Amino acid sequence: MFTANYEFVTSWNSNPTSTSSVGLNQFADLSSSEFAAVYSCLNMPQPSVDEIEVTSDMTVESDSELPATLDWRAQGAVTPIKNQGQCGSCWSFSTTGSLEGLNFILNKNLLSFSEQQLVDCSQSYGNQGCDGGWPFWALEYTAAKGIELESQYPYTAADGKCKYNVADTKFRNQGYSNVTKNSETAMQAAIQNQPLSICVEADQSVFQLYTSGVITSASCGTALDHAILAVGYNNTAKPAYWIVKNSWGASWGLAGYVYIEMNWNNANTPGICGIAMNVAYPTGSQPTD
Repeated sequence: MFTANYEFVTSWNSNPTSTSSVGLNQFADLSSSEFAAVYSCLNMPQPSVDEIEVTSDMTVESDSELPATLDWRAQGAVTPIKNQGQCGSCWSFSTTGSLEGLNFILNKNLLSFSEQQLVDCSQSYGNQGCDGGWPFWALEYTAAKGIELESQYPYTAADGKCKYNVADTKFRNQGYSNVTKNSETAMQAAIQNQPLSICVEADQSVFQLYTSGVITSASCGTALDHAILAVGYNNTAKPAYWIVKNSWGASWGLAGYVYIEMNWNNANTPGICGIAMNVAYPTGSQPTD
């Protein structure tokens, strides 16, 4: 499979129309199907719209009143890149990232929250640990139970017995909201307040082997299988792009990040890699004692 990936990398990077680059990274010895078998983490039926609670929705008529660029990293709301390892727990990293951002914005204190707590303890909300889950189910769990620090409940990249201790809870959201499906304008409005939990298709070579640039290719797909975190955008670049934090370690992509084309001007489309199809964010906070 390495040879096939090498040929893809050579062909892709030599194409003058390519806006992103790919390379022989840590996943270069895996086919798309082999990669998906290990790293896909939304590998369960997607809940219907009726099952997704929308507690509020942020929309705007146009993007004209929104800033041209935004980067929550520069404001201190984003923790360093993490690595989910060979565990289908991306949904938990997407969730903690959104909670870390909200906690920082509300309390001016950047804390790293526990993915392992979500992996071990949120099954009754629909998640399946290393076999997949959905961020909004995890946000339902944290609204009920709260979230501990990663240092108190460290990540193991494996399913474990729940060790949740209410006394160690550091943050508790009130609930969550979903952004209007297939609306990048609504995403742009929502991200003004905090980083967003998003879902994409990540099992195609253009994403799996990504090293730099902006993914603009429809070959990325829209069959959602991976949850990540949108932390900003650049609407002045050509092409404009979303700034997205991944959970495959800092050696992947742009030091752990990926830029995905912003199609904010196109209404009612899923966006590149399906970026606008399933977007959620935590709301409010509750006392933790």
